[in-house]
Amino acid sequence: DINIRKQSPFLAYLSACGTVQVRDTRFLDESIHLISAFQLAGFCHAIGTLWEVNDELCIDMARITYEGMRDGDMTDKSVCQGLHNATRVLRD
Repeated sequence: DINIRKQSPFLAYLSACGTVQVRDTRFLDESIHLISAFQLAGFCHAIGTLWEVNDELCIDMARITYEGMRDGDMTDKSVCQGLHNATRVLRD
């Protein structure tokens, strides 16, 4: 077993633009991007963006997501619920 950690890292939250975009056209049919690297490294949750977004929107998204996670005691469910709530609030 090459995993020397007793517990996997919990969350990678990358709010930079296009962290899930595949930039090299040779790999368009692959899932090789920054977020997938965090997933392969063993993070339980990896959150990124598919396209370029407004900086203010990124700030609001992170704030609402982390508030939801904080209120949910930093569980797997609270990550999903926090991101879902942030998406709904900012979309509406």
